[in-house]
Order: sequence, then C-alpha cells, then structure tokens
Amino acid sequence: MEINNKKEFTLKQKVFLFFYKSQQYFYSKWFYVKGKIKKIIDSLFFYLVFLSVLVFFVHKFLIYFNPNITEDNLYSLAFATAGIIGASIAIIFSFSTFILQSTADLFSTGYLKKFIKDPKEGFFFWLLVFLAIASFLTPIFLEKYVLETLVIFLFIAFYLIYTLYKGSRKRIDPETTLTKIKADATKRLEKINKELKKHAHIQNKIFEYKEETKDFSLDVQYKTTPNWHLVVLENVKYLFEIGLRLLAKNEINSFNLTLKYIHDIYLKHLDLRNGYFIRTPASFWGTYTVDDEGFTNRILEYLQSISDRIIQEKRKENIYFLLKIYESILNYSLDIKYADKNLGAYKDNPLLNLVLAYYIGFIEKLLKSKENDWIWESIKSISIVSNTILQKTDNYFVCSQINQIISKIAVSCLAENQEAFSKELVNVYFNQIRIVWNKYMSVMIFFGKIYLKN
Repeated sequence: MEINNKKEFTLKQKVFLFFYKSQQYFYSKWFYVKGKIKKIIDSLFFYLVFLSVLVFFVHKFLIYFNPNITEDNLYSLAFATAGIIGASIAIIFSFSTFILQSTADLFSTGYLKKFIKDPKEGFFFWLLVFLAIASFLTPIFLEKYVLETLVIFLFIAFYLIYTLYKGSRKRIDPETTLTKIKADATKRLEKINKELKKHAHIQNKIFEYKEETKDFSLDVQYKTTPNWHLVVLENVKYLFEIGLRLLAKNEINSFNLTLKYIHDIYLKHLDLRNGYFIRTPASFWGTYTVDDEGFTNRILEYLQSISDRIIQEKRKENIYFLLKIYESILNYSLDIKYADKNLGAYKDNPLLNLVLAYYIGFIEKLLKSKENDWIWESIKSISIVSNTILQKTDNYFVCSQINQIISKIAVSCLAENQEAFSKELVNVYFNQIRIVWNKYMSVMIFFGKIYLKN
C-alpha cells in the first residue's frame, strides 16, 4: 500500500508562491532589459539617431515659427560655437595631464611611453580644430541651414569629448591597463607564430623533408629569430612591475589578476608551440632539455620573484592564488607534445620538469615559514598536483620528485607534532596508490620503486 506524504499547499501559500515566482521572473527580465537599454544608449547608432531627430526638430521649428535671426546673430552664434569647440580642445589636454599625474606612481616609464599614448587623442584634436574652423566659416559660405549645421558641429564636439572621457576613465583603471598589456602580448605571440609558420611551410616545400621531421622546421625558425620574444617579455615585465606596485597599495584582487595574465601569456606561448618543441640531450644519463629561447625560464623567474615577495610580506590570499597558478601550468605542461615524437625513443617532459622544480621550490619556502595555514594549503595543492600527474604520466623522475617533497612535509609535520597534517598526507599517499593500482597495475617495478620505499 502506497502512502502519499506529499503535502498540499493552502490557497494562501499558492498565492504567495505565485507572486514570489512572478517577482523573480520580472526582476530577471528587468535587469536583462536594463542592460540592453544601457548598451543601446551608449552606442554610436543611438547618438546618430538622436542627432538626426534633433536637427529635424530644429529645422521644423525654424520653418514653423520663422524667428527673425539676423546675419549678426548667426555670426555671433558661429563665434560662440567655435569658442566652445576651442574650449573642448583645452579639455583634451587636461585629460591627458590628469591621466599622466594619476598613473605616474603606478606605471613604469617604459609602460607610459608605450601604452599611455592614445592614438584617438591626436585624431580627435585635429577633428575638433577642423570643427572650430568650420563653425567660424559656416555663416560665410552657407546661406541656408546655418543653424542646423552649427548644431551638428556642436553635437559632434560634445560626442568626441564624451568618448575621450570614457576612454580616460578606462585608462586610469589598473585592471583595464593590465588587460591591455595582456592583449598586446598575446597578439604579438600569435603574429610571430603565424609569420614563422609561413616560413616553416615554405622551407618544408623547398627541401621536401620527410613527414616525421617536418614539425622541426617551426622550432628552427624560432631559433633563427632569437629576439622574437623581447616585446612579449617586456609586456610581462610591465605586468610584473605594475603588480608589485598594486601589492604595495594592498590591491589584492588586482595583483592576482596580474598573476593570471602572466599565466595566460605563458599558456598562450605553450599552446602556439605545442607539438613543435625539439628536445635535446642535457647529460650522459639520458635526461633531456628544451630550448624555447629562454621564454619559460623568464616567466618562471618572475613567478619566483613574486613568490619571494608575497612570502616575505605574508600575503596569504596571494600565496594561495599563486599555488593555483602553478597547478594550472603543471596541468597544461603534462599535455605538451614534442616534434621528435616519432623518433622511436622514449624521452621525458623537460618543460614539465622545469615547472615542477620551481613549484617544489615554492612549496619548500612555504614549509620553511612554519605557517600552519600555508603548509595546509601546500598539502592540498600537492595532493591535486600528484593526482593530476599520476593520471597522465608514469614518468618515474617526475613522480619521485613529488614524493620527495611529500616526504619532507611529512617529516616536518611529525617534528612539529601536527597530527591533522599527517592524516592528510596519509590520504595523499592512499590516493596515489589507488591511482597507480588502477592505471599502472601491470608496471610493478614502477609501483615498487615509488611507494615501497616511502
């Protein structure tokens, strides 16, 4: 026998529920419509329509009321319009001065020279000069529609001033500035990659390389253009310098955005060259290295400098965010492919090894700090990195590096009698064993070397 436990709403409850749902629905629709209206009102199309309507009504007003406007009145109005536009030119210079004063403490001199100049300012300046002269000459060369023409000139001048005002607000916003630098760096990477791919394609056509060696050409093109990364790394340097200034001003979220953009630029570099890196022997013992013209080293050095600064200043939120940045880069590095993939010999992942070395160095610094919160977050981060690596590779060298730092953390926790940390580390080991058992059960040598000694 089935028992119906469903409770029926009373009429009063149904009415309240209906009004509540209706309110939520209309609120969501209102915010959507409000956003659309704001977008339309701020568009050039809206201002063109508004200007057309304004001129139409001015023209109809003059026809209908036929006011007695003398020639002297028109000349006075033209002089006044030209004066207003001339004052607008002075406003543009005031905007520029204000921007330079507002950003001088935040941005470096190199950045100011490269990014602070707005090409639109020069164009708007000469356009306003033209409008001022045209307003002055309008009564001389036009016999009809003088008032309508002056209204059009004045409206255009006000629109230009408003556009510059919006642009100036964006330019003094640090986050907008960071976005601009990042966009410039990624565009530069894409442009260089596109150009060098063309050269590599032509080279392959001319020399008719074998299929398995065609991917080598792009890496060769990068190496024959050793300064391709100078502009990109200069942008990364700007991000680094602005980030430190933002950190000094206690702008935590903006500083984290700086880290994210450095991370995004580096991943863009890896994405564009994925599958085209060439590994070369680093020693007699079979280890390999990869040369991306020092790009990876410079990025990781910036991250290392940032880590030293935020640890020194005990910036907890930024430390946690930097751990996430390293986790993301490590995760992406695991999927890197190399141009020598078809040569038949197994080699390691040198880019992953390099990033992992810097990541472990960061974890060791956090461990030395004796800050329990930082150590706890380090353990959580190591757990994520360990699981991700074991899911994608059985590289003994990489896995042993991870386990060595876990062992260091375990020894430190035992020495400090941190029972909660020790339990979490045990969970990390159990997760590793579970992944290895399910994924690499047949590789008993791998299993034994990694875990039996731990």
